[in-house]
Amino acid sequence: MLIWEHTWAFYLLALLPLLGLGYLWGHFRRRQRLHAFADPHIIPVLAPEMPLHKYGIKFLLFIISLACIILAMANPQMGSKLEEVTRKGIEVMVALDVSRSMNATDVGPSRLEKSKYFVEKLLGELQGDQVGLIVFAGNAYVQMPITSDYAAASLFLESVSTDIAPRQGTAIGESIRLALESMDMENGTNKAILVVSDGENHEGDAIEAATEAANLGVRVYCVGVGTTKGGPVPLLSNGDRYDYQRDKEGSIITSRLDPAMLAQVAEAGKGAYMGLDNTRETAQLINEELLKLEKSDMETQVFTDYEDQFQVFMAIALALLLADWLTVPRKNKWLRKLKLYE
Repeated sequence: MLIWEHTWAFYLLALLPLLGLGYLWGHFRRRQRLHAFADPHIIPVLAPEMPLHKYGIKFLLFIISLACIILAMANPQMGSKLEEVTRKGIEVMVALDVSRSMNATDVGPSRLEKSKYFVEKLLGELQGDQVGLIVFAGNAYVQMPITSDYAAASLFLESVSTDIAPRQGTAIGESIRLALESMDMENGTNKAILVVSDGENHEGDAIEAATEAANLGVRVYCVGVGTTKGGPVPLLSNGDRYDYQRDKEGSIITSRLDPAMLAQVAEAGKGAYMGLDNTRETAQLINEELLKLEKSDMETQVFTDYEDQFQVFMAIALALLLADWLTVPRKNKWLRKLKLYE
């Protein structure tokens, strides 16, 4: 397991493009001065001991070595030991709508992207809880089983798009039942299902599925994304819009949030409904609702005994700086004798 002890050091990487621009500007000015001094075709004759390409090589070696030094400052650490750690928490299964209507942009940048940002913020609010991810459209699929690894959850979440749904629809009921099947119903841990959807074109068994979950002691919460005014649904190819979804007459279809239906599902699941107006605020409110559920002891595996690995990057940086020092900007007799130059 690899972690970085000082993540603030990554901000220093922003200096590298600035240094690159500075080098290009200096290179441009140097060429201007040389061309003002003599015709470009006779410069190699006038200054045969000064190969201009060396400046580029030296700068490249310097910039890579500087990047390695910054990574060494961040201090990568490798976990060398797995331990069972007991934490208090609950199981939360997130069911994320990936139907085509989630591409609508009545909320920016799109309903799906705003939903993913919300789930990401929620992961930052959770403490000790285990989380899983289900995606659904016409059918529901387990995207990630329940885990306490929030970093892995973020990676799975990042890969979610509407392209992964082969069948269109909004199978909320199926996603709730799949969440129940994915949970360990015998471990005594409190559980919750969080449905994030626009609620449009839902299958008719959503309320029944939420009632089944409540009868098993699993709360169902719903977060509605979109607006009741709605917006057109773009059809995308490789991320670019080429048209909008249309009806049989060729008119553009307007997709709208259905808060009433989602509120009914949440009520049947003895949970709560919230609109996704402010992602950070809604994440905090959902977390407050989850905190009301009694947390149980949960055993999880974590890496311990982290060992510093900054030495690797420092060694690379020193080797590159040595190569930079040896790459002199002009030829000389000593280096010729060592046959470093032809």
